Amino acid sequence: MIDARDNGQRLYGDSRRFGGVRPYDAADLIDEFNPGWDDLNPDYDSAFMQVVDLAKEALRNIIRRSRSAVKAKPFVVRAINLVEDPRIIVLERACPWKEVVDQFAPKALYVVFPDGDKWLVQCVPGSKGIKRHLPECWLTNDFATITGVPDAVFVHGGLYLCSARSKEGALALANLALEQQ
Repeated sequence: MIDARDNGQRLYGDSRRFGGVRPYDAADLIDEFNPGWDDLNPDYDSAFMQVVDLAKEALRNIIRRSRSAVKAKPFVVRAINLVEDPRIIVLERACPWKEVVDQFAPKALYVVFPDGDKWLVQCVPGSKGIKRHLPECWLTNDFATITGVPDAVFVHGGLYLCSARSKEGALALANLALEQQ
């Protein structure tokens, strides 16, 4: 996929549907290292070596993250098997979960997990975007008051993520989201 354009493959359809803008991909990033057409002394070899170093680091990170996702799978499956309500999956640690939830929990709408000093409620993506967004009425300056969850602290403007200071608060938000839709 990285060198698809170099090999004459089109990864995207007609860019006009995006107002003439197409996605920026890895090939674009690599191309940014090439000297400009108006550089007086272009050094293609140095530019190439910079990209090689960048690509090596990116591949190391891809491998690391892929290994992490494989290690997370049994953890997420175990959490799926323990749920009371199949629409809410609760993870005791943050980890890669989207593909596993998609495969093993088709009824899941929200995943609850810790993130630093708070707990997140994240909407589960589906084939056509988010399966079920958080209630629109939550977009207010007084999120805790409108939800009745005292430790509710944040709701994303895209209505796909919210947080509370405690696990109990996050679970209350997830259950409330189910009730209010």
